[in-house]
Amino acid sequence: MAHEKFSIGEALKYGWATFKSHALFLILFLVTLGLIDLAITYPGRRIGGIVGLFVQLIASLINLLLGMAAIRIALDIYDHGGPQISRVKTIFPQYLSYLAARILCTLIVGGVYIVLYVCRGVIPPLISSVIFLIWFPFAAIFAYRFFFVSYLIIDRNSGPVDALGESREITDGYKWNLFWLSLVLIILIAPGPFCYALSGPMIIAGADSQSAAVAAFGVALKYIGLVLMPTLVVTIPIVIMATVYVYRHLNPAPAAA
Repeated sequence: MAHEKFSIGEALKYGWATFKSHALFLILFLVTLGLIDLAITYPGRRIGGIVGLFVQLIASLINLLLGMAAIRIALDIYDHGGPQISRVKTIFPQYLSYLAARILCTLIVGGVYIVLYVCRGVIPPLISSVIFLIWFPFAAIFAYRFFFVSYLIIDRNSGPVDALGESREITDGYKWNLFWLSLVLIILIAPGPFCYALSGPMIIAGADSQSAAVAAFGVALKYIGLVLMPTLVVTIPIVIMATVYVYRHLNPAPAAA
């Protein structure tokens, strides 16, 4: 299926324009998803043990549903000019297909790394490193080949295996474009979480080495991260809508309502 190369600039411009048009709804929707995520994941982290792992598994399954709702809302904003809350219920019959597709993608893209991790005490480190490096470009190719699997399940009501094939078809010839797109989108949302995540190890390293400069740098990173975190309520909707823009560029026919 041949299409013109999409413009990352146009995708970002659309994401920003859409955010401005639906800012209140998108912020409230994102905050709601965040609060639900916190409510279902925090108990599992606090409980610990087998019960905690079970609670975290249930939380992960619910989080998949939240992700599906976000995609459904984003597609409707693009297709209909605004969110169609009543259509969110259509994702429930698609849940098992969505879950199966996510499992398949994980096994195809990261299956080799899962095996390396499980067999880390059996496979010599040098061989593991070589296999890791050899498989990495293939993993990247498969990751971009299946870039829109989730969207196709929700948009076309495709089965998991069909969605893999359809995503491969619509991304054929666009993997480098998708790579640059994903790089730009990561740069948009990563600074706050990255600075905050890096601050902890830096503070600990400074304390262990008794280096005031390293510890101070870690503290500075923590506050930079905290300052940047609120921008996620803007950048995440922009990223989602920019991705939908690209998806519709490659797959312009909306699913029948």
